[in-house]
Amino acid sequence: MVQIIGVAKSIGVEVEVEDPRVDVEGLAAAAGPPACADWSGGTASRAGERETLAELSVPAGSDDDLAGRSTMLAYRTRDALLHVHPALERLPGPRLDRGGIQDLLAAAPTPAALRELGAHGIAAVMRPRSPRLATLPAQILAVLDTPTHVVAGTAAFARVISGVAAQLRDVHAE
Repeated sequence: MVQIIGVAKSIGVEVEVEDPRVDVEGLAAAAGPPACADWSGGTASRAGERETLAELSVPAGSDDDLAGRSTMLAYRTRDALLHVHPALERLPGPRLDRGGIQDLLAAAPTPAALRELGAHGIAAVMRPRSPRLATLPAQILAVLDTPTHVVAGTAAFARVISGVAAQLRDVHAE
């Protein structure tokens, strides 16, 4: 973002930032000289400047799209988990963006599947991408032991949770 603002300011494009806390001049100065500058005192052609600006703004827009998609998928996963097992939905909480949690939900999306894996199986699924979540398997099994009712449509929710967790994993990989 800083580089885009710096290039835009250097080619004479007026930059407006909605956040009053952002110092556009300071960001442009921090970005340094633009890649399209002609050191003889002029600048490259306007077409070249527009092309450079477009090349810089496309990745930034793509990152925004991925962030929005990641948020949407995380909310969808939480919603499906809430229907299947409310206490299980609260356990991952802010850790839902961790690779190990995504791998676990893709592999074992229902309470029955998690019980079948057991503590060692859960740890084995999570360890490659989230080695520091070592205490989570015991907590997951403790949550599964809390009394709850079996929700009608658990198999359908299992497909949703598994698919959405896999999509979330793919979005984070991009």
